[in-house]
Amino acid sequence: MSDPVRHASAFEESDPDTLQIAFVGIIGTILLVTAVAFLQGLYERVQRSEVRRKVVDVTPLELQNLRVHQQEVLQASVWVDPAAGAVTIPIDRAMELLARDPSLRAVPLPLPPPASPAPATGKKP
Repeated sequence: MSDPVRHASAFEESDPDTLQIAFVGIIGTILLVTAVAFLQGLYERVQRSEVRRKVVDVTPLELQNLRVHQQEVLQASVWVDPAAGAVTIPIDRAMELLARDPSLRAVPLPLPPPASPAPATGKKP
């Protein structure tokens, strides 16, 4: 009698090692979750620093212009009442003049009277 001939099979006949597959799957999942958490934290940190750099630390242009205008007004000498000889001068210059001659005093100008309300006409709209 002849020996039975074994044909080569295209399929592996042994069972896969399920313990090894589960171990690789668990380790892979842990590494993937760790990498995603790390990258998310890195992204959040960079985003916060960019927002701080571009929004929080930058003075708005409108505020910059307002400050420049206020400094110009404060540093200008302007006649308030030429007839009375009243002029506004920068505070630094006023303190310097007052330090040189303490007898100089600022004379406040009288405030104009408040505008009176318009008289009632008796007509109703």
